[in-house]
This record gives sequence, C-alpha cells and structure tokens, in this order.
Amino acid sequence: MVRRKISKGKFVFALVATAAIFALGLLLGLVVEGKRVNYVAQVYQTHAVNFISSQLQYDYLLSLKDQSSCPTVYAGLDANLANLDQTRQKLERYSQDNQISKEEFELLRRQYALEQLRYWFLAGHVKDLCKTGAVRLIYFYSDGATCPGCEQQAFVLTYLKKKLGDKLLVFSFDERMDEPLIKLLKKQYAVTRYPALIVEETTVESDYFVSKNELLKMICSYNGDKENCPAGREDSR
Repeated sequence: MVRRKISKGKFVFALVATAAIFALGLLLGLVVEGKRVNYVAQVYQTHAVNFISSQLQYDYLLSLKDQSSCPTVYAGLDANLANLDQTRQKLERYSQDNQISKEEFELLRRQYALEQLRYWFLAGHVKDLCKTGAVRLIYFYSDGATCPGCEQQAFVLTYLKKKLGDKLLVFSFDERMDEPLIKLLKKQYAVTRYPALIVEETTVESDYFVSKNELLKMICSYNGDKENCPAGREDSR
C-alpha cells in the first residue's frame, strides 16, 4: 500500500483560505445588513420630514384661511402617501427574500400603518378647512381564505386611483395586524367582513368585492367631481 504524504504547507494554506473566505462572507453580510438598516432608517426619517412639511402646510392654511392653496396641499399629501406605499413594497420584498427578520418586519409594518393613519387624520383636517377636495378611503384587507375578493378589490382601487389621482386618497391596512389603533377603527366603523371600505364616514362591506361603478358613485357623492363623475352617469368602463 502506498502512503501519500500530506503537505503541511498545503494544509495550512487551505485552512487559511477557508478562514479568509468565511471572514469575507461574514464581513460582506455585515456590510449589506448595515446598508439595509441605514436605508430603512433613512427612509422613515424622510417620511417623518414629509409629514412635518404637510402639517406645516395645513397650519399655514389655517392661519391664512386661504382655500386657494388647498389643491397644493392635497397634491403633497398624495405624493407622500405614494412614497409610503413604495416603502411598503420594498419592505415586503425584504421579508420575502429573508433579508429582514419577522419581528423587525412586523415593527416596520406597524410604523408604516401609523404613518398612513397620521395622514388620514391630517387629510380630514384639511378637508374641514377646504370644504371640498380629496375623498379619503380606508381599505381593510385580509388573507385569501378570509377575503377571497381582496385581490379583485385591490385592482378596483388601483383603477380608481389612476382615474381620480390626488382627488382620492387610499389608505390600506391588513386587518390581521396587531395594532391597537387599527382594531379601534374596525370597532368604531363596525367592520366585520372583508374586503371592507370606509369612504369618509361610510362603511361598505362585501361578500366578495365592491365594483368600480358602485364605488365610483359613492366617491362622487362626496367630491362632486364633474370631470370624472358626470351628473346622473356612472363610469361605464
């Protein structure tokens, strides 16, 4: 039997190379994780500044009682909500790619939901001052088993949002979220089935989903938008 000599130098080299590769991978993971954490922190800091800006615009309107600036404020609210939604989509991708822990993901989702609610409250104050403008719509959704029509309802809301622009402000919440304020809203508006919509102060529930014609008619009853809501005619598309 032939015995092969194991080169001590090769063994040491292989050991050092393996350790170096492991250390490099660990360092790279820490760098990526650090960038992700910094990104999330920066995004929410941006959202916080955006909200302060919107709040100050409202305070400015309130001090001047100048309704001519209302469209500008509504446009700002709509843009900030769109940015929030982009953040939500990125968070969900992080979660799906296992780049974020379940606990951290749920905490960030709560922060996102609370940011939406702050804008919902602020939009209500702006509407009281401006007497007209964007219609606020809250959308409660759930999983496919509990809410088989939620996917279709989301399509309807996307269509109406594109049609109405900043004249419709949509706030979407997962009804399963462990957030006390969301539970309070569901109780206040007697939400028991999903999908559930709250158009301003009116609760609309459906066994499947609310059609775009029915929903547009209700929205039109609040905003009097003659361009997108002709009198006596629903959207026929």
